[in-house]
Amino acid sequence: MAELSRNEMLEYASMLVNRSMSIGKKKGGGFDSVSIMYNDKDPSCREFAELVEEECWKQGAYTIMRAYSSVRSRRKYALSPEDSLREMDPIAKA
Repeated sequence: MAELSRNEMLEYASMLVNRSMSIGKKKGGGFDSVSIMYNDKDPSCREFAELVEEECWKQGAYTIMRAYSSVRSRRKYALSPEDSLREMDPIAKA
């Protein structure tokens, strides 16, 4: 991620959640669930992901943070049964 100040990251996180994603209360009355995946090799990516998570909380959304590593991803695909790889990850549906 480019070098941004904390204030710039906070501004982008707020814009992402409030304008782009429209996170908040659903029409049926419940609240959104959001899965946030970030690159775990760059500390600034985790910091930004945490700011996005906090903006989601302000809207009442439920969140789950998921670190991404291409090394772990390749390992997962090597070890997982083919049938499970054909299905969508239930956590990713959030």
